[in-house]
Amino acid sequence: MDALDYLESLNRLLTVEEFAEFSRLSEKTIYRHIRSHRLPALRVMGRIVLEPRATAAWLRERFN
Repeated sequence: MDALDYLESLNRLLTVEEFAEFSRLSEKTIYRHIRSHRLPALRVMGRIVLEPRATAAWLRERFN
């Protein structure tokens, strides 16, 4: 199982901070991609969260 497969297997939403740590991108970069609608995100109770399968697909597109 590679890192993206692991990411897809998570059964919970990720915070921007968690995704930044996983992807080694800065939080600022992640927020920029969210604002430009390149990275799908949800707002739950005022917080921006990311769905693991969508983020794994985004990383595959971006880096493959």
